[in-house]
Amino acid sequence: MEYIYLHGFLSGPSSSKGEFLFKQFGESGIYLHRPDLNGDDFEHLTITSQLDIIGKLLDSLPGEVTMLGSSLGGYLAGVAAERWSRIDRLVLMAPAFDFVHRYLGQLSKTELREWKEIGFINLYQYHYQEHRRLRYGIVEDAQKYRDFSMDRQLPVQILHGICDESVPYDVSVEYLKNHSGAELVLLNTDHGLLDKLPVMWEYIKTFLDL
Repeated sequence: MEYIYLHGFLSGPSSSKGEFLFKQFGESGIYLHRPDLNGDDFEHLTITSQLDIIGKLLDSLPGEVTMLGSSLGGYLAGVAAERWSRIDRLVLMAPAFDFVHRYLGQLSKTELREWKEIGFINLYQYHYQEHRRLRYGIVEDAQKYRDFSMDRQLPVQILHGICDESVPYDVSVEYLKNHSGAELVLLNTDHGLLDKLPVMWEYIKTFLDL
């Protein structure tokens, strides 16, 4: 069994959550793969470019895979599980299942038009600890996934904060309605889940039988 962690939007593999999980898996004798979904060209980041990075990593690994994902990484893990049957378990932390609708929906028509006309926006990228350009191509690419359906039934554990200010936990509750093999753990925290990492690890260990 191989284990992969997918970081969130504007984050990276060495985030606090990524480092914590890497250490915990290591203490259990397991190497946790943490691809950098930003690739070598954050400016042209898209959902498709991130899935391509995931696909290349999967091609290099043998056997079945347990995939963990945080926020947008959780959404990508769900999409990846539909595409690659080798992924047989998911652990999702505040998964942004509705990333396409929610993130783009926060932008006004004027903001989207200006982004398209200029060609890019400047966003603070926590992985690089600086502002970076992001091209409008991510918006155009996102349309491919606007109505993407996650229908596959497999064991899924979701950990979500009840005070999540970015992705309401209702999104995860809705996912459970059509996925009988999924379980939801609600925690009294926000989107980052950082103050609940030790508690989360206990749930993850039990779910993965580590």
